[in-house]
Amino acid sequence: MDFNTDLSLYHIFYQAAETGSFSKAADRLFISQPAVSKRIQKLEQSLDTRLFLRGAKGVTLTDAGRLLYDQISIAFRAISQGEEQVMQYQKLGLGRIQIGASSTMCKHILLPYLRRYIRENPNIEVNVLCHSSTSTLNALHAGQLDLGLIALPDIPVSEQFHYLQDVHYIFAASPAYLENMQARGFTAPRELLENGNIMLLNKENASRRHVDAYFNEQHITVGTPMEINNMVLIADFARIGLGIGCVIEEFVSEELAGGTLVKIPLSVPIAPRKVGFVFLKDHYEIPAVVQFRKLLAGTPE
Repeated sequence: MDFNTDLSLYHIFYQAAETGSFSKAADRLFISQPAVSKRIQKLEQSLDTRLFLRGAKGVTLTDAGRLLYDQISIAFRAISQGEEQVMQYQKLGLGRIQIGASSTMCKHILLPYLRRYIRENPNIEVNVLCHSSTSTLNALHAGQLDLGLIALPDIPVSEQFHYLQDVHYIFAASPAYLENMQARGFTAPRELLENGNIMLLNKENASRRHVDAYFNEQHITVGTPMEINNMVLIADFARIGLGIGCVIEEFVSEELAGGTLVKIPLSVPIAPRKVGFVFLKDHYEIPAVVQFRKLLAGTPE
């Protein structure tokens, strides 16, 4: 038999068993009583057994009918519960959102958005996975994330990008470290970069590749750089005088203004990168993601 036809027959059977009456089942289903009788008869023929005993006060289940009802009722109660849960989901704004971002982006850009999002959507579960921009894109493509906060490489046509701001890469060190370098005779920016202890992200990171491309273009040869997988730590290490860190200027503005870090002037600055949220088109209309997109139309706190 056709599946849809079977399901409708079982639905009619369930209502007749619940009410103990073909006429009451017909009222619930908005069909005629003869239509109910005919379809029950069809179901009995398909199962080659009698399901109901007809009486003056209605119908009662046979042993076979009771066996079928016990199983069918579980399914229809599950459907009813599912409908209630969906209505609750819509009413309360329940849901879940998975966001990917580097630890640096999390601290300096994502947190203000998250603070407002959680306050306005308290019933949505938020999971944040700390990845580099490249790893975030890979996780997005694998369906492990709903959106990511990244610094642009090129974005495939399967994705939507919401631009936030440009970020600028600089080299910075503590005043004490620069004084020590100057005492050793290294004062020009190129001399500092080629002879200082340069702290960079690891080679797999897109930011590192961006900076390495700058070194190649400007024919700057650094020694063996100190590789650190977290830009927040690079800024911390530079602040205590461990070396010259490649950091994002917007993220160390307080340290630069307070003098705990000093920016090394470059004759040719490193090209900025665009930062924003990237969404998979397949996830674009998920309710929790729609709420996040609405937030982006405003301003973070």
